[in-house]
This record gives sequence, C-alpha cells and structure tokens, in this order.
Amino acid sequence: MYYIIMDLEWNNAYMKSAQKFVNEIIEIGAVKLDENLEQVDTFSELIKPIVSKKLRSKIKDLTHITNDDIRGGKPLSKVMEEFSSWVGEDSVILTWGDTDIRTLLSNYKYFLHKDTIDCIKKYVDLQVYCQQFINMENVQQAGLSYAAECLGIDPEKHPHHRALDDSLLSAECLIKTFEAEKLTEFTIGVTDTEAARLLSCINTLLRENHEGEILTLVVAGLFDQYLAQEENYEVQVHPVNQAGASSKEISDLDIYRSGEHFVANELKD
Repeated sequence: MYYIIMDLEWNNAYMKSAQKFVNEIIEIGAVKLDENLEQVDTFSELIKPIVSKKLRSKIKDLTHITNDDIRGGKPLSKVMEEFSSWVGEDSVILTWGDTDIRTLLSNYKYFLHKDTIDCIKKYVDLQVYCQQFINMENVQQAGLSYAAECLGIDPEKHPHHRALDDSLLSAECLIKTFEAEKLTEFTIGVTDTEAARLLSCINTLLRENHEGEILTLVVAGLFDQYLAQEENYEVQVHPVNQAGASSKEISDLDIYRSGEHFVANELKD
C-alpha cells in the first residue's frame, strides 16, 4: 500500500455555464510514500485552465505561477489520467484539510462531467489527523505551517504555496505523527461530491460555536447520512445531563462500528 499526499493550487474564476465562481485547478503536486514511509516518487504538473486564461493577482503573488506557465500546462483530463496511473490501485490519498478533495471533485463534475474520481478509493484529512498530536488550545484549526512548527519541523524547509512543496511538508507531518491503527480510524471512502459536502458541513459545524441540543441532533444526523455509505455503522444520540454527569452536558452522541464503540462526542458547559 502507498500513501499519496496531494496538494492543489487553483484560480477562482467565473464559470458562465454554472453561473457561479469555481475554483479551477492550475497545479497538482503529490508525494508517494511506501508502507515504511519511505519516499518512492513525486508528481507535479501544471494544468491549462478552461474557464479563465488569466490568473488573479493574488494567486500569482502567492504561488509565483505566471499566465505563461499555465498556458504551457496540460489539459486537466490528461493530467488526471497520468495521476491516476501514478497513484496505482492500493493507495490512500491524504490532503491537508478537505478543501483540496472537494475542489478536485467539483472540477471533475464541471470539466470532466464525472461525479467520482476513480483513483481515489480511500481518503484521509491529514489536518484533522495531525491535530490529535499538537496543542490546539489557541487555535480552532491548525494551518500547515503551524502544525509543522508544533511537530518540530521547519516550515521554511519547503517553499510555501506550490503544490509539490506543500505536499512534501504535509508528508513530513504524516511521518512525524504516523500511527497506522489511528490513521485507519480517520480513513474514509470517497465516492461523490455529496459525501464531500456532508463531511465539509460536519467539520464546519464542529468548528463553530453553537448552543443547545440542536447541535447534537444536526451533527448526529449528518454523521448518520454520511456513514450510511459505509457498512456496520450506528449513530446513537443520548439525553443530556443523566445521573452521574460531572457537569452540565450540552451534547452527547456515540458512533459504533461493527458493534464496537468507535467515536464519543460529548460537550459540557
């Protein structure tokens, strides 16, 4: 099995046919690690955009990618064909945060007219995984540079905001925190854009401040719908402030996998 740590760069452009702005991918970079976490190979390609031939100034300043660079890029369909072949059959895809995977799914939908990405069967949000190993007292969400610093990795080792460089830094974070059994707990199947939207909604809800039991019901409902795609999962919601509670409970739910306790979610005032 291989671990594919992927990163994307994109340009926000208005798509007339969709009547909205879309994040059009302009670069994909990835690192391939084997089961021993040894680097086997890297992948890096610029992608020729369809919607907008010019990059926004912010993107040019951030990535140092030029309009000439993307004009010389390959079509998305060709790049993804090559990437799929490079990924292989038995691989787990990891990205820092779920925005990259959702952007890739939307590009598949709008430009390749597909709702699934054939080469991605297993997926891990590396940001959520790595946050289990770092101090989150002062932040709600750990950026890549912050996480690297917390893990004793020099974030300046790789230039920022280029797809391959961010993949390399993300890979170092994975290597530093790697626990095979724990990583499996964060591994999910990626089948379509609906699944990605549900996962994003769950993550957003959990990052925001909410009051009352409605949060529990909403989160439980979303988890139930999302996990319905997998087998042997059960979501249970419990009444709050039961006998023996040490403090005022606001939320209490549990997730079971194959009859065994998998995740506990409790929120106390």
